[in-house]
Amino acid sequence: MKKIHISIISIILVIVLIITITLFEPKTGKMLCTYKSNDKNMNVEMSYLITFKDKMVTDLKVKEVIESDDSKMLSEYKETLDMIYSIYHDLKHYNVEVLIKDKSLITNAVINYKNIDKDEFIKIDPSAENLYEGKKIPLSKLKNKYKNNGAKCRYV
Repeated sequence: MKKIHISIISIILVIVLIITITLFEPKTGKMLCTYKSNDKNMNVEMSYLITFKDKMVTDLKVKEVIESDDSKMLSEYKETLDMIYSIYHDLKHYNVEVLIKDKSLITNAVINYKNIDKDEFIKIDPSAENLYEGKKIPLSKLKNKYKNNGAKCRYV
């Protein structure tokens, strides 16, 4: 009889522990979302380091790397990305750099959502409005955006 009680108590404790660990989400900290894709023409690695406070995004650091032996393709992609990001050039707190190094096209971006002019940002990129709740971006919305695109996210 004692063995049954100990087993039941052990099972309950394990279940409570699993639920506690699963449901625990820090209010302040960092989350890293990563995505990798490989095919015969290129390898793609993307990482998004999200800093948040009270479950609201404050900063985002992006690193996207496309590796390929096809230098012409990398140059064409760079031209396209330069054109896409050029509209953000005058937006304060949105910094992006696109460069080719060896056989890699590297995009680095730092976005300070805490200080960015929300209205100007949305004027440039109307889809960004879907991320906002009031004047802030909830961590859950950015996390879901990346997860829906195939990224895996974890707290760091």
